[in-house]
Amino acid sequence: MSLRTSADEAALLLLELARQRSEDVGRETTRFMVRAVTIRKLSNRSLLRYTFLEELADSVFERGWMMFSLGDRFGLVRTSGVQSWPYIASKRIGPLLKRIGGSAAARQQAFQELDKKFPVIQTDEESDD
Repeated sequence: MSLRTSADEAALLLLELARQRSEDVGRETTRFMVRAVTIRKLSNRSLLRYTFLEELADSVFERGWMMFSLGDRFGLVRTSGVQSWPYIASKRIGPLLKRIGGSAAARQQAFQELDKKFPVIQTDEESDD
């Protein structure tokens, strides 16, 4: 039986995937997705436990990447790319925050309006009836 790969080792393998892709396409890979099955193969695990995924995310972060979950997939983004993204401060929605801090009715109405603007997106996993 093969040994399980540690989170640090799996992080190195994930980043090697990105490096190999960069070589293949002739430009730097700054973001990519992998399926859970790929991480299971890299780590030699049949089940990806939450604690392992947290350790994996920490390990890739220490190496300049951020990892996040998208259901059965994981996105990885170079932190150097994210650091150039614009900041958005809460003052942009100051009037809305005042409404929410007001009466219960005003709060409910404000969140109903927001819910209409940003409806919940049904994922592929949720549509398997």
